Amino acid sequence: MELQHGGIPSTLCGLACAGLFYVLLSFCVRYFGVGIITRVFPPIVVGPPVIAVIGLSLAPVAVSMAVGLAGDTQVVPVNTALIISGISLLTTMVIFLFAKGWLKLIPILCGIAVGYVVSVALGVVNFAPIAKATWLAVPQFVFPPEWNLAAVLFILPVAIAPAIEHFGDILTISSVTGKDYLKDPGVHRTLLGDGVATFVAALAGGPPPTRPTLK
Repeated sequence: MELQHGGIPSTLCGLACAGLFYVLLSFCVRYFGVGIITRVFPPIVVGPPVIAVIGLSLAPVAVSMAVGLAGDTQVVPVNTALIISGISLLTTMVIFLFAKGWLKLIPILCGIAVGYVVSVALGVVNFAPIAKATWLAVPQFVFPPEWNLAAVLFILPVAIAPAIEHFGDILTISSVTGKDYLKDPGVHRTLLGDGVATFVAALAGGPPPTRPTLK
């Protein structure tokens, strides 16, 4: 992610502040109680609707990938891509509908695994870059972040969206498992973990685990 003006160092500054925003939000939840979440963000607002909107916004990308497109480049023949994506989707649906126990919790992972095996069988996977890659390598970090108020003011409002998504994810997981994760271990702890991880990652020049959606 990179701002149009300011570059990656300025973007990392904004992301570090977004991490501090999460930390502040976690303290507010801890102080005022988890009930403030349901009052400010009712479950019907931040639960399934938010997850659905996120999924729908990604639908065009999924359709492009399903027909073998990477951007505007046809990287896999259409017929081959449709076979792979169709088998992956069918596997995901079958696991979700008919699997029992823990397997029912990972239908997407099962679809990815089966799709990868089919891709290897159809000769889509190219192992040459893997064979040439070094076993150990250090990524190129951008350090330190560069203070940029414009970047902070741009990213902080956008960071509210992933915060709402965070609540929606916890509510959805609670609904699926039948356990209230808002209280145990506590959404203030999950927010704190996201915030600290984002702040430290940005200071170290790495990508944040909690990501404001930027273009």
